[in-house]
Amino acid sequence: MARQAPNLNTLNHNSFCGVKRLMSPLTNTEIKRAGWTPAIRPSNYVEDTTEGWMQDASMFMKINHLIVSGPAGTGKDDLVIAFCHAFNIPCKKFAFKQGTSPTDWVTRTTLVSVDGGTETKEVEGELLKACRGVTCKRDFTGATEQQLSEAIKDMESNGYTVIDNDGMLTITVPGVVIFSDYDRASPDQVELLREAVELGKEMISNPIEGGMFKVLPNTRFYFTANSGADGSDGGGNITQMKDSSFLSRLIGIYAPPPTPKFERMVVQAEFPQFDTDQVKLLVDCNRAIRKVAEEQDMGLEITLRQAKQWGHACLLVMNDLGITDFKKALKRSFVTIKGHLNMKHNQNAFEGAIDPYLRSDVVDAQSQSSSDVCPIDL
Repeated sequence: MARQAPNLNTLNHNSFCGVKRLMSPLTNTEIKRAGWTPAIRPSNYVEDTTEGWMQDASMFMKINHLIVSGPAGTGKDDLVIAFCHAFNIPCKKFAFKQGTSPTDWVTRTTLVSVDGGTETKEVEGELLKACRGVTCKRDFTGATEQQLSEAIKDMESNGYTVIDNDGMLTITVPGVVIFSDYDRASPDQVELLREAVELGKEMISNPIEGGMFKVLPNTRFYFTANSGADGSDGGGNITQMKDSSFLSRLIGIYAPPPTPKFERMVVQAEFPQFDTDQVKLLVDCNRAIRKVAEEQDMGLEITLRQAKQWGHACLLVMNDLGITDFKKALKRSFVTIKGHLNMKHNQNAFEGAIDPYLRSDVVDAQSQSSSDVCPIDL
């Protein structure tokens, strides 16, 4: 349901990951009109204050720009989108990609039709628009002097810029600018953003005409990466050398691999049709192959993404092949996970990891061909 303009005499607050904040007064229409897409809470999103990094990122974003690093699939990008949805904050997402010209984020030239011909026109890039926030006007003339004063103070404490014209308020809400895959950022992409993350002095250079664009105060840049300043720990990710000068301008938050309890919460939210034992079995199997992949340095990260993919594949097997036994369906759908590996010994290692839970094809085949071998030796 689209949000409506709130009554500013009683400002609305919300809570996310245990952090309480003022919600912005913007409507979805105002956000769209300014060139943004209203944040939508990711499907089946699970927030948990016991996962400390989630609360840390939600809390410390108020004071500085952030970089959140950690294994893939921990929900680093989803967190900030869910955060923006909770507090009705505009957000815009970018990604570092090889070959992407950073100048296009700020301003670019394009050909437009004019009187039957064409001419070159300079247009603003999406990053420049994002750095202006979203402005709305609200009638506060019916409020008491105390209500007006408290409302303005509350909004300014949350980073909103407020201009009071005898009770008619012009409110500008700064947005959150998300840049994913910092591991893949090229030097020119990082350089364009260097001054944009200089706290209190945020500026972006005009790559075509020179000069600087001012970033709206309290705009927050939120970067995500699968590796830290000290590398990726063999996770198999594509990484570039980190710019320590750039990182020093940011608050760093580490998103660790999720706990078994949290993984079960996420999987249960994704698959409400699974009972608790089935959820636990899927998570235990996923964690077992994750451990093998890490120990044998396979260059493959097994994350919650794989657990979800495996669960959906399991459901498909149950529905399309009529396999009603959950263990057998999970075992049958395991081909979607081990299919990432080409070497037989790696595939066998994965099969061995889930054998205590599902009985793998490898062990079954060995049992059939070597019936005189003691099972403990298999």
